[in-house]
Amino acid sequence: MGTGQTALYIHIPFCTQKCRYCGFYSEPVSGHDPGRVVNAIIKEMKSYDLASGVGTAYIGGGSPTCLPAKDLFGLVKEVAGRFNTAAEFTVEVNPSQTDEALLAELRKLKVNRLSIGAQSFNQSELDLLGRDHRPEDIENAVIAARKAGFDNIGLDLIFALPGSSEDLLLRSLR
Repeated sequence: MGTGQTALYIHIPFCTQKCRYCGFYSEPVSGHDPGRVVNAIIKEMKSYDLASGVGTAYIGGGSPTCLPAKDLFGLVKEVAGRFNTAAEFTVEVNPSQTDEALLAELRKLKVNRLSIGAQSFNQSELDLLGRDHRPEDIENAVIAARKAGFDNIGLDLIFALPGSSEDLLLRSLR
């Protein structure tokens, strides 16, 4: 990111369920109108004049991929069009909420980096954390991302959970 450029973070305050460890503001998407929130975010974005340009854009949460596709893609399209100076445009994805079609559409809309909320490759740790995916969902998400054309993929991982060990980590990575 160049000097003087702005970094843009858009927080999606929804997820399918609140994970036990999460300290970020989010609520389960059920019972809310996510389209209304996305429209408000877009309206707010339009009120800013970022003449210096945006170096990086990041849509996180919560879980952006819990949004209905039309809302997620509408927001991504608006960010990509309005802040087209971003050298890096990231969207956080939940491994249980991705498939190749969704990721291919994000890539087509100029997203060039994914942050996959893996957290752990060990099922007992995922259960402790309250995650709704399995270790194999992480691998499937990475494979789908590669097929969709992503070559910049980050995995969010949590280490040193109660009962975890270096040996357990190494075994789960095999």
